[in-house]
Amino acid sequence: MKLFITIALAMTLSACGLESAGGAAAAAKMQAQQAKQGQQTIENVKANLDASMQAARESQRKAEDRDGR
Repeated sequence: MKLFITIALAMTLSACGLESAGGAAAAAKMQAQQAKQGQQTIENVKANLDASMQAARESQRKAEDRDGR
């Protein structure tokens, strides 16, 4: 009977450790995905900013050409 209780206790404690390790792995995976999405957002913002700056330069050049400068 003592052996059964010891084995049951050992199995219960090891299951808790597995659950914690699985939870940590899931959290790490989620953080990695969030970091990747954040990096993609930064790249998109930079691309949009570059396009806006180019459009502003082009608009200014056209205005200067129209004014004869």
